[in-house]
Amino acid sequence: MSIGFAIGVFGIILFIVISQSYESNKKFSFVSNNRTYETRRYSFGFPTLAGTRYTFETYRTFKYLPVEKLIDKTDFLDTETNMNIFDDDLKMDILNVKNQKTLIFQSSNGEHFLKTIH
Repeated sequence: MSIGFAIGVFGIILFIVISQSYESNKKFSFVSNNRTYETRRYSFGFPTLAGTRYTFETYRTFKYLPVEKLIDKTDFLDTETNMNIFDDDLKMDILNVKNQKTLIFQSSNGEHFLKTIH
């Protein structure tokens, strides 16, 4: 009986930790090269973890269609980046750099991160 109770409590705590990352906590919309995009920020942290992981998923959206295409997924740890990734004024853009599409994240403190999109 007590083993079942302990496993149940562990399962409930694990569910709470895992379910935190199912809903985005911020959305950023932007236009680049006449195309619309939306980046969603997800955060995952717990008091026993050293830092909070932020996942940014960037989607290509279409104006009149209820369709979107995932084009990039980028993870940051708040303890390992100089960018202000929890900034509400975080800017994203997609540029052609050396004939490759590059996703740029830029925070209000001037730090930026570039990632090639395949």
